[in-house]
Amino acid sequence: MPGLPRHREEFRFVSSTSLKVPNDLWGDFALLHNCWMKLAAGGDLPARQSISLPDLPPALRGLTNLLGVEISETGGHAFRFRLFGSLQRMETLVPPTGRLIAEVIPDASYCAMMQQHYSEVVTARAPRFDRIFNSVGPKGHQAPYSYDRLILPLSFDGLTVTDLMTCSLKTPESSGG
Repeated sequence: MPGLPRHREEFRFVSSTSLKVPNDLWGDFALLHNCWMKLAAGGDLPARQSISLPDLPPALRGLTNLLGVEISETGGHAFRFRLFGSLQRMETLVPPTGRLIAEVIPDASYCAMMQQHYSEVVTARAPRFDRIFNSVGPKGHQAPYSYDRLILPLSFDGLTVTDLMTCSLKTPESSGG
């Protein structure tokens, strides 16, 4: 509304905890993982084209991101947003599609954690499930915020990870606030 002062939102990465796939998966995460497992049943990684929006659990459709895996100039991996979930896009300041994660994520420690987790999925060629702890809110009045994130590797040839599908949901204990 015009005339009302806007508070600057602050974000601070706190920590992350690795959870077990599939044991710790809950709700729609388990449904998404099962969909991925059916596509990987022959031993090859699923292709990006094999997963369509109607196949996803309805609650995850606006929260799913697709990242392209690129080789960086230093020989490691760089990750570029190919598709950014419509519900998550509302929470970003910079339009993320087509940008590297470092161009979208302002917190250096949070970006480094994401880069590490994504690289581990590329190397292991296996899903990863994490609980991420942050604090968010106006400066001086930040509240804890945690979410769970599932990362699924995808491939053009069934062997080399070329894309990552990620999905994030608030943890059950933080969904009330």
